[in-house]
Amino acid sequence: MIKSIKFSLLSPQLVRKLSVVEVTKAELYDNDGFPLEGGVMDPRLGVIDPGLKCRTCGKGMGACYGHFGNIELIKPIFNVLYSKYVYKILKMTCRNCSRVIGSSTTTAKKCSYCATEQIPIKFEKPYTFMEGEVALTALQVRERFEKIPDEDLVKINLIG
Repeated sequence: MIKSIKFSLLSPQLVRKLSVVEVTKAELYDNDGFPLEGGVMDPRLGVIDPGLKCRTCGKGMGACYGHFGNIELIKPIFNVLYSKYVYKILKMTCRNCSRVIGSSTTTAKKCSYCATEQIPIKFEKPYTFMEGEVALTALQVRERFEKIPDEDLVKINLIG
């Protein structure tokens, strides 16, 4: 009997480990119409053509469920599906030391750890986060999130 299920994000290291191919090319097919290795249609990821076999598991179109690949981006970007969560975490963490100082519904005016005054965060859909009048870049948000201590990640239920 299943007692519980927990969903979480995969670390970049685990994504790379599970990945069967790194996607490095924007092209889908070669000049003959076959899936290009290193592209998003790479036959190691699975196949959609009935005449081809997956190069990872050897199964055909109906039997292979597909395999993980990864794309290394030059700089961070926001995943629009996580925008609400990013907003909540930004609101509850200090803009200077990244410690948890509030909840997803209340924002502290001053950090109890480093005494930094907090600037209100606003969310403009689909993925713009305004700190006062300044739009935060994905790189700035990533740098803040990387500084959140593990014990605070447990507090906000991001790691168990």
